[in-house]
Amino acid sequence: MAKSRDRIGKSDDHNARGIELADRGWLDEALAEFKKAIDLDPAAAHAHDNLATVLAEKGQLVDALFAYVQALRADPDSPASHHYLASYHAGQGNDLSVVVY
Repeated sequence: MAKSRDRIGKSDDHNARGIELADRGWLDEALAEFKKAIDLDPAAAHAHDNLATVLAEKGQLVDALFAYVQALRADPDSPASHHYLASYHAGQGNDLSVVVY
């Protein structure tokens, strides 16, 4: 159990670092941190949401959509994940359709 908590703590550290890097505009570095967070704790819906947000900002719209869906798979009851996915669809739906088409 301690190892599980340790992994979750380390995941949260990487997620926090990713947020700091994204706020500075260092998107590639932020992506790497969010991916490390997810590797340590695949059930961390917030890390999937943050990954998706940065992917969308980089214009990787399909990858962003999949990351938002992964957040919901990680925690289907997360109000934040539902909100972020809905906001993504509202803001990027047309552009995503063009990319997919």
